[in-house]
Amino acid sequence: MGSDGSIYCRVINKDSEDETEVFLCSPLKVKALARDVDGVNWTTLIEVTDPDGRIHEVDVPNTELSGTGTLLRKRLARAGARIAVHKDAGALLVGLIHDWTPEARLITTNRAGWTADCRSFVMGNGRIIGAQDVRFTGGHLASIADEMKSAGSHADWREKVGALCVGNPLMMVSVSLAFAGPLLEPLGFEGGGLHLRGGSSCGKTTIQRVAASVWGGPGFALTWRTTSNGLEGIAAARNSSLLVLDELAQISARDADEAGYMLANGCGKARADRSGATVRPLSWRLMVLSSGEISLARKLAESGREAMAGQNVRLLDIEADARPYGAFDNLHGQPDGARFSQHAKAMSSTFHGSAGPLFVKRVLKKLDVCKQVVPKLVTGFRQRAVDRFGALDDGLIQRAVDRLALCAAAGELATIFGLTGWNREEPQEAALEVLGIWLEGREGDARDEIGESVERTRAFLKANHTRFAEAARGPVSADALGWRGTHYFYLLPEAWKQAHDGHDPTRSARHLADVGLLVRGEGDNLPRKLPRGIGSVRGRAYTIRTSILKEDEPAQPLAA
Repeated sequence: MGSDGSIYCRVINKDSEDETEVFLCSPLKVKALARDVDGVNWTTLIEVTDPDGRIHEVDVPNTELSGTGTLLRKRLARAGARIAVHKDAGALLVGLIHDWTPEARLITTNRAGWTADCRSFVMGNGRIIGAQDVRFTGGHLASIADEMKSAGSHADWREKVGALCVGNPLMMVSVSLAFAGPLLEPLGFEGGGLHLRGGSSCGKTTIQRVAASVWGGPGFALTWRTTSNGLEGIAAARNSSLLVLDELAQISARDADEAGYMLANGCGKARADRSGATVRPLSWRLMVLSSGEISLARKLAESGREAMAGQNVRLLDIEADARPYGAFDNLHGQPDGARFSQHAKAMSSTFHGSAGPLFVKRVLKKLDVCKQVVPKLVTGFRQRAVDRFGALDDGLIQRAVDRLALCAAAGELATIFGLTGWNREEPQEAALEVLGIWLEGREGDARDEIGESVERTRAFLKANHTRFAEAARGPVSADALGWRGTHYFYLLPEAWKQAHDGHDPTRSARHLADVGLLVRGEGDNLPRKLPRGIGSVRGRAYTIRTSILKEDEPAQPLAA
């Protein structure tokens, strides 16, 4: 070894049999051997010193430690290593590293967030919190998470950013949502989030910026357009933390549908490497804070898609422009909503990125306690929700309650840890307020959806009135859609599906039954048995009152 740390090898001259030292490479050191959680895909961690004296760590797959070392030379050279050019240098370098067996062992992971044993937490920028025997191999994700960085002290963030949430339920719940990400995997909760819906300049983007400041700078908040490409890498880089997506209008309905499904599914596509072997797909479990001027359901409707019930409770649609000052309730001394919004953005741009990592450290230190406390907080919130809003027996509503309950618990836990400066009860009160907003909006959406089902049926009957036979005669043509009597239309099942093409026909039938325009069959049947004398066989049909043709027919649920 040279005085500068360079490595030399001894070469025997074939003619004179003299032994001389020949330069092999600039300074390097084998630091550790690493493998994934399954004990395979071994790599060797090599420390390289470049010509400027900077040190780089290089992960070399053990599959490259063979032959003439062409791939190994290229990998080390990219990090600044100088390697001899004589023909035997590659093989000699391979032999050196192969025989250099360090005692240190590491576990590799290609995703951010918790490791399998929850002993360590990998930040999207590659920083390890907790046990340091982890090697992050998702370097391609680090570039996506460049904004997962801190600025200013945490005390400044708490006093100048966190304090702005007090008296602002939407902002407090969104920041609590940002704290909820690290609780998902170790406590067994599913991911999900909120969609802030409101007009332009109402303050929803400001709320997103404040929530993003828990983990990073302004660039940590992305737009929905970003998800058109690289969604898997983005979600994996945000695993166990927060994904902020602004401006739903910037993505097509089709891409929004695919993005929503992939985020909810929590897993990327399976792929094969160059050898044809299957590569483990990226996975994630995170919280999402979305925004837009319309709901996700309305966005999907632009291309004839319909949001599934599960989608609607994974990403709760929250009206965000009906507070006293747009999305805000308390302006904290600012003269108007616009000034408060500017102030909140400025503060979150100046102080950010400290609260999230500190929360992880506290959770890691008190993980066993968190596993006992958080479920109790969630249960307590459920009871408070019932006390305030009455019975919430519907399964989908219960899932929405649990989503907000976890946000409230995360906000309260962060407050107990001294990270927010809030009073302990404030996150729960804010989450109950937001639950009320969601429940009211859900009722409004249901009314709108019922009205749409009624209008589709009315338009179909008007456009195809000649294809309904008189009830007393029966179908007279092969393309008949059913029958018409004095008080009812009788639509054959296929005709009903045609009337609601692109939508759920069963759901549409329930909507019309709710407003008294569809006469249900016996039991749970929506189609009803045809009256005697109609049709050659007494089958079933959807029985719709002819009064639906009146344009002023109400589309409101019947009173119980």
